[in-house]
Amino acid sequence: MTEQAAQRRERGPSEPRFEQFFDLCREMLCFASYDGYFTLVNNAFVKALGYTKSELLSRPFVDFVHPEDIASTQAELKHLGKGFESIDFVNRYLDRHGRYRWLEWSARPFQGEIYAVARDITESRNALDALRESEQRFRELAEHIREVFYVYDGSLTQPQYVSPAFEEIWGRRADELYSDPSIWIESIVDKDRRRVVRARESANETGYEVRYAIVRADGSLRFIWDLSFPIHSDGGQIVRVVGIAEDITARRRAEDQVRQRESELAHVARLTTMGEMASGIAHELNQPLSAISIHAESGRLGLMRGDRERVVEDLQSIARQTERAGQILRRLRDFVRRHEPSTCLLSLGDVVREVVEFLEFELEAKDIRVQVEVEPTAMVDGDRIQLQQVVMNLVQNAIQAVGGGESRTIVVRVSACDADDDFPDSVCVSVEDRGPGIAEGLLDRVFEPFFTTKPGGLGIGLSISQSIVEAHGGRICATTPGEGGSVFRFSLPNCSKTDD
Repeated sequence: MTEQAAQRRERGPSEPRFEQFFDLCREMLCFASYDGYFTLVNNAFVKALGYTKSELLSRPFVDFVHPEDIASTQAELKHLGKGFESIDFVNRYLDRHGRYRWLEWSARPFQGEIYAVARDITESRNALDALRESEQRFRELAEHIREVFYVYDGSLTQPQYVSPAFEEIWGRRADELYSDPSIWIESIVDKDRRRVVRARESANETGYEVRYAIVRADGSLRFIWDLSFPIHSDGGQIVRVVGIAEDITARRRAEDQVRQRESELAHVARLTTMGEMASGIAHELNQPLSAISIHAESGRLGLMRGDRERVVEDLQSIARQTERAGQILRRLRDFVRRHEPSTCLLSLGDVVREVVEFLEFELEAKDIRVQVEVEPTAMVDGDRIQLQQVVMNLVQNAIQAVGGGESRTIVVRVSACDADDDFPDSVCVSVEDRGPGIAEGLLDRVFEPFFTTKPGGLGIGLSISQSIVEAHGGRICATTPGEGGSVFRFSLPNCSKTDD
């Protein structure tokens, strides 16, 4: 122990007021000598490091210093020895539990000693280190992911950070975006731009999710999935908007290929349906053709007899039957032709009536009645041919189900579903029959591709119907009511409730 420490110990009892004040201070206070010993420490030192005062005074203070900080501590001691103050010097001290505490020092030389104040900054330093580590991990992640990670100001007008993937996907330099933020929006294709701007403007509180196409600097097209969310201050103000933009071009092209394959398969299914209905269609066409033949012969005879009035009537009948045959052929052509799916606002009730009219001859031949109940406001946005195919599949299944039974009525309902329904805010089509129903173990399998209970069936009708309905944003299901039979039901978003 140094002479100064011994002198302080000797005169300590004579300075009770100083000692009490010294120990009351919450900061770590100490006196130290230039030969490397503490000469006096207060209780805050003991509390922070866990050593007794005697332990702290009896050992060189560098014994407590982290090995990596000894050189800088000794250099700071020399600096003080030259009469300079030390401000905000930081090193690490070992506590009794074997952990190092970060201490921040302020010291000055006075009357041959060093007067110093230390503050334990371990928690804040650890938090700072954790923040730096987190920022480093974030930067490493952001700079190596394929998606664009971006940070904008709260008004979504100025980018504060954009990851390197921006340059790969947009084909532009990031510094261009920083200097001209409009590049992001202006690169969006015209047909998507207004929709994206509306999404950004209307989703400040909750963020937004939107898909759009962009034109890169080289003129090529990319498809983007963009998701963002706001960061709020403690006061609830939006201070930043962060998000991620993913290049989904490959996925989009794969989806287009899948849709093309589904469209081709649906076309095959329609051809198959027409093949199954060939005899019925032939009989249906035979009626107007036979009538045309009869009236043509009648007209010929009328001409020979000079019966002008009879000839006019026969010609009018021929025209009517020709139009009827033309309607049959047009319906057949529209149903089986290959076409690119296109949507428009249409009435599901009209779709149902068109299908029932198309099946009229088969229904009459099998003595089956179809009861159609339609709400006039049931409007959807869809592809007419595809939706006709769905209804056709369901009604034909019902025809086959009731064909050998006593109850030969099929009920087709089109109605708007309310919020309490299983399909809220949708237009629902249900096809009900009183056939044998579907075995409970098969209900979950009826929409599986190539699953069928019909001899010689392909098992693709219901699977295609499900694909079509889901592509329209809807759902389809099958149930067997307690009273027997089966109910197939599908729903589509109700466009009659959409504001213009």
